[in-house]
Amino acid sequence: MIIIIMLTAFSSVTKPKPQSLDLNNYGEVQSLIDDLANQDKGAAPYVGASIAVMKDGELVSLSGYGMDAPTGGSPIDPRQTQFRLGSVSKWFTATALAQLVDEGLVDLNAPANRYLTRFQLPTAYNRAITVSDLLTHRGGLESFDVHTFTTRNYDMPVDGDEIRSFLPRPISPPGQESVYSNFGVSTLGAIVEDVSGMTFGDYVEQNIMQPLGMTNSGLDLQDGVAPPDGLAKPAILRQDGSWETIPYFPKHPYFIPSGGIYSTAEDMTKFMRAHLERGETEFSRQLLQPETYTLMHTAMASNYNAPNIPKFGFVIWVGDYSGHKTLSHSGNVQTFRTFMLLVPDEDLGVFVTEVGDVPYYDRKDQFWKVFNQDGVGSAWLPFRMAYTIASFYLGPREFAPTANTDVKAEALKRFEGTYWNRQRAHSTFVQIFGYEGEAKVRVADDSSLTIRGRKGFKPVGPNIFMTPDGSRTAAFKEVDGKIVSFVDDYPSVWDRTEGLQSPSVRQELHIFASFLLLMTAGLAFLSRNVAFARFPVRALATAAGAFGLSVFLWPLLVLEIQTQRILLEADWVMMMWGVLGNLAWICALGLILTAALSLRRILSGGGERPGISVVYLGVFVCLAVVVIYSTILLGFLGLEIPGRF
Repeated sequence: MIIIIMLTAFSSVTKPKPQSLDLNNYGEVQSLIDDLANQDKGAAPYVGASIAVMKDGELVSLSGYGMDAPTGGSPIDPRQTQFRLGSVSKWFTATALAQLVDEGLVDLNAPANRYLTRFQLPTAYNRAITVSDLLTHRGGLESFDVHTFTTRNYDMPVDGDEIRSFLPRPISPPGQESVYSNFGVSTLGAIVEDVSGMTFGDYVEQNIMQPLGMTNSGLDLQDGVAPPDGLAKPAILRQDGSWETIPYFPKHPYFIPSGGIYSTAEDMTKFMRAHLERGETEFSRQLLQPETYTLMHTAMASNYNAPNIPKFGFVIWVGDYSGHKTLSHSGNVQTFRTFMLLVPDEDLGVFVTEVGDVPYYDRKDQFWKVFNQDGVGSAWLPFRMAYTIASFYLGPREFAPTANTDVKAEALKRFEGTYWNRQRAHSTFVQIFGYEGEAKVRVADDSSLTIRGRKGFKPVGPNIFMTPDGSRTAAFKEVDGKIVSFVDDYPSVWDRTEGLQSPSVRQELHIFASFLLLMTAGLAFLSRNVAFARFPVRALATAAGAFGLSVFLWPLLVLEIQTQRILLEADWVMMMWGVLGNLAWICALGLILTAALSLRRILSGGGERPGISVVYLGVFVCLAVVVIYSTILLGFLGLEIPGRF
């Protein structure tokens, strides 16, 4: 799950003038970059940032700002300071897969299972998932991003049993809508391993990084769980304005192809150069032949033919900037945020990366408040910087559609509702905590739509809405006269939900069930009438209450983990949840046994012990059911703590 987060102000960290700027054509564009990197208005806080710009085959800017750590750090060196690329790593995975296509070892239209030797993808809807489906996020699998991070050492390549332990299930027919999938792209990495006979890390290093001379780049877990010495330190901004370094969390080795590569701004100029030259030079032909670059950069799938809705080539986003084709991808991993933008026909490449973020609970409400406020990219620095540089060379971005001002508010009511992001878990315990993937669509008085708090979406075509500056788009899908979903320019697919399918309703039910469990246990414990000769009901009730409290606090624990404020390296954390799960099962079984024996006594005519009533019996039976249901849903047995992309 990539999550793009917008904020309102830069940090108070000192941002010195860029280092190492003995470059060609240093002038206006560099002044623009300096101003944008240092300005406060509309930008996100960061500790350090690194930026590289290539134009017409030349490096025109290589800049570093800020520090590589909040305290005791060094100034950012764009040639030496390493940043985690997050999902920009997918570009490397796509390139590796393209090399196998180039060599005739992989057929894009063949089932992916043909090339997978350690495990097999599930087949559903009478259609196998093809390699092309995985490249365009059309595998139809749920986004089950548990196991994303780990502090364990694994043998590589990852064993098939380990992969099968978190294999997502199909939720829609393959080859239809593109729903962003980290697992799908990681499976492309598994294909690279199984076809080449090399680990993904060795393959990328030997076939991409070494030929291009990317000497300061590598992969997570390449040398164990410790971060590389040159990597900037992940950090979060506290509410008091201070920065705090947080522990390094490496990627699970299976998910390295989807987000586990680190690099420097200088190294990334070499990767950009290869894709900009597209096989027309000996340098770029070290990776691919010209026709394979063309195939890789060609749009293969799109959820909607509408302005700003990206199309997918080989994993990368294929877009448009005032008639110029763009290739891009973003990345977000553990306070590192990255964006790479290529405009091939203008021979322009921009790479922007930064480190430093705010805790998850501070930022979600500000997502739409400052997003894209000036129409040249988001308030997120990498986007903002990349598109501002593009506008410097290509001119202001033009948006052709004109809003239809004749549409009345009443006609827009059919778009109102609650929508749930399809990029989420649809099974296991994780699904009941997908509250944040909710989008509310409301009709405003000015006959526009408000989507996720962002106002001003006006109709510009059949079921297509854009903001006045043309920077944001939402396109709705209609089936049998009913609006069933919409897609945006992330790209994401949002399915309309009603009743119990609504994330907010589920959240309320979860809180209600937790309080009910606690209240029932408390009443049973405090009541003088509850007494069994051989079954310590009060002890069981206490255990049930403790479990109810854990159920209630579980989302807070997940939130704490997602903010990455606590260290989960120790095995005792996993052990604690395993023990809790076993205790919960014992508690549930004890309650059921207690209730069953009481019922047997009643039915056999033996009567009740003094004070025991059918009401209490029913309460305990319901309590047992709730405990078992919660235990199963939450997957406490054998639980592994979830992470976030």
